[in-house]
Amino acid sequence: MESKIKEFVELTKKETERLLNFLPEAFAWVFSTIFLVDIKKWVEKGGKLGRLKINRIPKQKYIKALAESIKKFGIHTMGIVITARQAIAAGYEITDFEGKPIPENEYDNYLILPDGQTRRGAFEKIKSESPSTGYPNYYAHFPLNDRTNLTDVLQTININRFNWTNSDYFTGNLSEPFTFIKDLESKGYNYTAACEWARLQTGIIGKRPLLNMMKNPTAKYKMDNFEYGKRLYNKAVVKFSEDKEIALKTKTVPEFILNKWDNVCNKLKKGDATEYLENFIDSLTDTECKEIVNPQKYKRGCGKKKEDFVNEQLENLFAAFVSKYPIDSF
Repeated sequence: MESKIKEFVELTKKETERLLNFLPEAFAWVFSTIFLVDIKKWVEKGGKLGRLKINRIPKQKYIKALAESIKKFGIHTMGIVITARQAIAAGYEITDFEGKPIPENEYDNYLILPDGQTRRGAFEKIKSESPSTGYPNYYAHFPLNDRTNLTDVLQTININRFNWTNSDYFTGNLSEPFTFIKDLESKGYNYTAACEWARLQTGIIGKRPLLNMMKNPTAKYKMDNFEYGKRLYNKAVVKFSEDKEIALKTKTVPEFILNKWDNVCNKLKKGDATEYLENFIDSLTDTECKEIVNPQKYKRGCGKKKEDFVNEQLENLFAAFVSKYPIDSF
């Protein structure tokens, strides 16, 4: 571990010298440990910007809102940049802003934004709307030195971003379950539903174990039922296709499925219980799926929650399925 730290310190020194020599007018020392980067000059010189693969993807509505704010009031907060080689050395995957991996022969052309993706999106929007204006003036700071490392920086950013989703704390080389959850969130699933599909347990993965994983990249989070949860999700997303998928994005349907799966597991092995629930999902008709999305008996102000109507519908459908295909004879 100590040798890796020394290697990273040496890399940071070399990368700092390289940047200062390459484009001195775009970099300025502020204190003994950090310097500022003029992103406008970097981009105009032909430099490129990339992202950490683990970072959230900013929503367009936030990009649009920030672009309008910047045009009116300017930018008042700085982003953070590091070099591509530092990101790789720290164990993080990097991509361009189209999600494509950055090839090694392009590393020197990229600065990576661990923080500031929404701002970068807003600048790109302003630039596209007013090409003659060019890239807005924007500064970022380069914080890595012999007393900090990238994981510490990311942890500090995350702790101070209360509006981030829980999956923004996912870090390092993501295992498949965490990638699955993050992908669902990017598709509009709320965090609770995404966790429940992945774990087949009620509730979320809290910040404490995620922060522990940031501090210790070798730490693991146990998700024994992921294989079964993914199977049930894949069956459900085919059945609830297109505009019906909205029913899977909140916790009502996944919690019903996981509770029934848990009950069936009292009589069958997990693999068999999963197959039984897959058969139940497969038995649903298109009309029944639409009723789960929009129960006809539900009216706003009727004194009953919509999820209660959905649960009643699901309970009736499951009871009918069990009556026709008893668990004991499966």
